[in-house]
Amino acid sequence: MSSGRGPALSALGEVTERATRSASDSLAATLVVEAAGRDERADDSLRDATRAVEMLEGALGLHDELLESRPGTENGDRRPAAAGLGGAWLLGRATETVSSLGNEAAAMWGETASGIVRARTLALEDLYDAGRAPARYLTVAEMRTGGVLSLAARLGASISGAREGKLAALGEYGRELGVAAEIRDDVTGLRTPDGRTAIRAGAGDYPLPLLYAVETNPKLAGLLGEALGAEALGPVLEGVGVAGGMERAVAECGRRALAAAGALDGVPGVDALVEIADGMTRDPVETQE
Repeated sequence: MSSGRGPALSALGEVTERATRSASDSLAATLVVEAAGRDERADDSLRDATRAVEMLEGALGLHDELLESRPGTENGDRRPAAAGLGGAWLLGRATETVSSLGNEAAAMWGETASGIVRARTLALEDLYDAGRAPARYLTVAEMRTGGVLSLAARLGASISGAREGKLAALGEYGRELGVAAEIRDDVTGLRTPDGRTAIRAGAGDYPLPLLYAVETNPKLAGLLGEALGAEALGPVLEGVGVAGGMERAVAECGRRALAAAGALDGVPGVDALVEIADGMTRDPVETQE
């Protein structure tokens, strides 16, 4: 007789494999490699650091699925239990992997994890809050995606023996780049009701373009405050465009990307990282067309 564990383990394996596969071409992993300068002497450590940030991103992606699959949302039929267990497993494996890189890496990891937990807490507190201040969103983005990219850049540099000054510059670079990347994803994912950001907005996680639009046109808040499907999101997305929310978000994305590049002024051997930041200054709407 079957114990019933087979389907559960199968679902867990499916979500963890999918999560790590989607993160395997991640910006965080790229930053680890570029910040390390492809130092051949650090191949094993570089592999472990890259794998750790991929698993971290996979865990965070599964946490996002939990938010999107809350009862009452369009995606409420997803398997939240498997996603929750998969995220916890990936986070544990990532922590175990990064611990092999030494005390400095472990300290960076602990600092980042603390910031991510704080960011998640604030985001949960703000669910369905149409009055959420854009500054609050940016603070969360700095700790969330900014924290992950700051960690990735510092991990790569520490592997190659970088000193404190360079580590600090790379930390600031990753933090600003992370905010730019999060805004960029919001802009591209809010263009249609079936975009990833639009789905999250329907589940109460309001992105920066929408928050800017509500500032300009407070009447938009009357369309929010509850779970919204694709049809109900149509007028919301139209209102974001009319109120200039996209344009303001794109401008903030550009400012953050420039700040990321500026953090590396005078730092040697970071041309590839500066190029990544420069690419982030291009209008995400135009580059998607």
